[in-house]
Amino acid sequence: MLPDRILKEGTVIISGKKIEEITSRNIDIPGAIVMDARGNYVAPGCIDLHIHGGGGITLPKVLRKLLWPLHKRMPGMG
Repeated sequence: MLPDRILKEGTVIISGKKIEEITSRNIDIPGAIVMDARGNYVAPGCIDLHIHGGGGITLPKVLRKLLWPLHKRMPGMG
């Protein structure tokens, strides 16, 4: 995904932690690590924060412990 359009096919060249180039050409770089993202979206800088848990913590556990007790007390808090 680019600011002004979506490339259907192409190459993203990354060096270290920096995007060096985004091109519609398919480039073969000897020795490069290749990640095939066909059929997916590559959105530099976009972080998907939609999660349901991890590391033994799940959304229902958080809701039961923190949010639902607060919800029960809110009507009496004004």
